[in-house]
Amino acid sequence: MDPEAHKGFRKYASDAISALSWDADTGTHVPFRASVNHRHHTWAKTHFSNPELFLRPQSEKEIRLIVNLARQCGKTIVVVGSGHSPSDLTCTSSWMVNLDGFSSVVSENRGELQLEVEAGIRLYRLVDELEKRGWAMPNLGSITAQSIAGAIATNTHGSSLSHGTLSQAVVGLTIMLSSGESLRCSATENGDLYHAALVSLGGLGIITHIVFQAVPAFNLAWKQEVVETPQILDTWKKELWTKSEFIRVWWFPYSGRSIVWSANKTEEPLCERPHSWYGGGLGRFSYELALYFSTWFPRLTPIVERYVFSMQYRWEEGPTGSAVQKSHEALTMDCLFSQLVNEVNTRFSCLLSQCSNFNLLQRKPA
Repeated sequence: MDPEAHKGFRKYASDAISALSWDADTGTHVPFRASVNHRHHTWAKTHFSNPELFLRPQSEKEIRLIVNLARQCGKTIVVVGSGHSPSDLTCTSSWMVNLDGFSSVVSENRGELQLEVEAGIRLYRLVDELEKRGWAMPNLGSITAQSIAGAIATNTHGSSLSHGTLSQAVVGLTIMLSSGESLRCSATENGDLYHAALVSLGGLGIITHIVFQAVPAFNLAWKQEVVETPQILDTWKKELWTKSEFIRVWWFPYSGRSIVWSANKTEEPLCERPHSWYGGGLGRFSYELALYFSTWFPRLTPIVERYVFSMQYRWEEGPTGSAVQKSHEALTMDCLFSQLVNEVNTRFSCLLSQCSNFNLLQRKPA
């Protein structure tokens, strides 16, 4: 054992780092991949923090070393992925752990359509791994930048009442507790911990592995239409959220209109989505520039939003686009640029938080 191992980090982790990092099985010290002076921010750049250490482990042994050191030194650990949560949940002045380097596929069960992955894998990579096997996620939100552990810890939703949140597709997980002990959990093994960990906000320990329940790959035929917002509210409880298997609603302030997006599984041949005005370079740039100026001159915001809505969708009520796509392509969308977007749950439906993207699309570049 090298008593000088990780000497540079003793001021943060004490002299114990040398002994705790020694791995008798391999005859080497477990790496301590830490850096200082890291500036953390959320995706929208609405919250910032300066963690004492920014750690990027690449193995379970490295994660355990971090946990044991933190416990011994009285440090708090915050695990962060993409920082896509709009709150300051991921901010800390203590130790910040990022699992991007711990993101491999561990095993698969083709009979059950289950894939075990390391918890740092991003959703877009998980989608790719499932697609290679002819599988898909049963439900998916608009964005795939999150890590799978972060998505389930924050109860990330999809776009359907029929399939629940992303957490409901997790049939097993492994969580490392503050003691350094790793526990495998499922509905039949450590059941209470399993159910709590599915939406834990990172408060129970570090989730290291996830067993994800996939479904056979499927295509979606979708359409969207312009609807006046009062009409949306009239049908809110009665039929809006059940008329198709997948539903999303975008309310555009100042326009008096909303976009209703609906989709169902289909065997029809693929047909690409229509051209997006603000998906192109000129539209994106002009939209972001206009929003930037509206932050200085707020009176411009209603004009900007009405103009962009008419350019992207058209002003008249009725259909405004359709396509047939692979499920993950249909359910995801281009968020254009770093922005402030509020997702709100309303009292119109107690199930809204489980199923829908009811987005207040008053974009402000962050």
